[in-house]
Amino acid sequence: MDLGVPLKRMDDRIITSGEFYKEVEALPPEKRYSFGISKIDYLTEGFTHGDLVVVSGFTGHGKTSICQTISYNLGQKDVLAMWFSFELSARQFFNKYKGKTVPLFFMPKKNKPYDLEWIDEKIAEGVTDHKVKVVFIDHLHYVVPMLGGQHKKSDMIGDTMRQLKQMAVKYNIVIFLMAHTKQPKDQLTPTLGDLRDSSFVGQESDAVYIIHRPAKRGKRDEFEDYNIFTIVKQRHTGVIGKAIRLEMHNKMFYDEIDSENERAL
Repeated sequence: MDLGVPLKRMDDRIITSGEFYKEVEALPPEKRYSFGISKIDYLTEGFTHGDLVVVSGFTGHGKTSICQTISYNLGQKDVLAMWFSFELSARQFFNKYKGKTVPLFFMPKKNKPYDLEWIDEKIAEGVTDHKVKVVFIDHLHYVVPMLGGQHKKSDMIGDTMRQLKQMAVKYNIVIFLMAHTKQPKDQLTPTLGDLRDSSFVGQESDAVYIIHRPAKRGKRDEFEDYNIFTIVKQRHTGVIGKAIRLEMHNKMFYDEIDSENERAL
């Protein structure tokens, strides 16, 4: 027996670029999912399996609401989602769907914070048993314990972001992760540099979107009745810096185009 020849080829064997290209070309066409909000879909072309998407903003400025809107829109197209809602009680979470038919999605009956291995196990269950395609995690600071100094927190967040990205790839799903920004200065629109506690939040994600409710001109504590959704990072199309005005109707977000359609119903 020639002991220099492996008995079985492993997935990590070295192959030529031509061989790899043929394998990639033989894959099914990439499936991209829609946000269900016209202007956002136009600028981003949606999202796809393996993506880690961060949705950020100040506390109370609409992070959970925009993700619930996306989740609701996915449900209308029979795309199955899963939620880890650490921040809201069940009553608070389902209040968003009052007066609507609750779309089909999946949730653990009880959440286990600060345990990434448990999240991995639950995602595996959701994918295997329920064919889940999109996962929402609300939010980062219920996944990473905020212990130790700033350097230790930053490293822990970086490691967590990389593990979440690997889960998205391993399970062939999309993960939406909600994350806070730093406290605002003069109510300015947050930027990529305002992501809280670690630059790894932006570095390790495929896309970062920030939702912000602007203050009324000259008034620090009064806010406009609309929100601004800003694309601050996006690998797929490379479009960044674009801001979309969103309005809320019946507890869901719409842009101007979709708002006109909603009011016409």
